[in-house]
Amino acid sequence: MIIGINDGKVASLNYKNQPLVKNWVATVTPNPEARGELRRVYWSNAGEGRVRVPQDLRVGDIIEFAADQYRIGKKRIKNRLYAIVVELGGGYMHAQELNGYQHPQGYQYTQLG
Repeated sequence: MIIGINDGKVASLNYKNQPLVKNWVATVTPNPEARGELRRVYWSNAGEGRVRVPQDLRVGDIIEFAADQYRIGKKRIKNRLYAIVVELGGGYMHAQELNGYQHPQGYQYTQLG
C-alpha cells in the first residue's frame, strides 16, 4: 500500500469517526521483557483522522493502526492493521500489510476485528 505523506502527516488507515472508538497509530517492536507482547511508540495525533509521522521512522519498522471499539459494559473489540515500511521518502511511504507474520522474537502480527 502506498500512503501519501503531506506536511509530515498521514491518514490513519483504519480510522473510524464513531462514538466509543479509540483510534491510534504506533511503531511497534517485540517487547523483550514480555514474550509475545509489543512495545509501542505512539504517533502524535494531528486531528481529522491523521497522525504525525515520527522523524525516526525507518524502512523495516512495523506500524500498528488501531481503531478499537469500546462497548458499554462489554469487552473492547480490537481492530488492528499491521504493516511493515518497505520504502520511505519523496512524500510517500510504501508499506506492506502483515497478516500472520511471525516475528523471530515470538510475536504474531495478526489483524483482529
